[in-house]
Amino acid sequence: MLSNENYKIAVEILKERYGNKQYIIDLHYSKLMNLTPPNNRTESLRHFLDTVEKHFRSLDILSKNTDQNMFVSIIKSMLPRDTLLQLEIQKGTDKEWTVKELRERLRSYITAKERAEQDKSYHKENTAFARPVDQSKLRMAAMDSKRVYGTSSSRPAMSAQALVSTENTSRMYSDKCMYCTNRHWSDN
Repeated sequence: MLSNENYKIAVEILKERYGNKQYIIDLHYSKLMNLTPPNNRTESLRHFLDTVEKHFRSLDILSKNTDQNMFVSIIKSMLPRDTLLQLEIQKGTDKEWTVKELRERLRSYITAKERAEQDKSYHKENTAFARPVDQSKLRMAAMDSKRVYGTSSSRPAMSAQALVSTENTSRMYSDKCMYCTNRHWSDN
């Protein structure tokens, strides 16, 4: 039966079983020293930092001093060379690392990397310049245009402008498909 007295007893049992503060502290130290080093991939660096942050926050809650040079050495020794180089450049040569400074610089670096990758994927998906222009397709489109719609020049236009030109758009669509004679674009 659940009552105030039973609740207090249950809490005491849990504290006795899982409340070994020194064991928990040792476990966090051990986990920090045995982390899997990240590679240069952003996801790997983010996972590494999140794990480091989890252990440091737990140690802070347990009133342990986490601003020790030993932790700076441990974290730096696990970082990929390129990442460490970028962090050292950001820090400058006249300062010494603190754990707080290293964590903040690493967080900023990873966030910047994530943003750059998001921008890169956005631009890659949303620009015509992401993929190289196939010149043979341009020539075929220009020749089809000349054959179907009778262009005035003897030489077909071979530029990106020919693909995005809107001069004959309404006329091209209003004409019938050259394959089935229905009213839709020929390439559909």
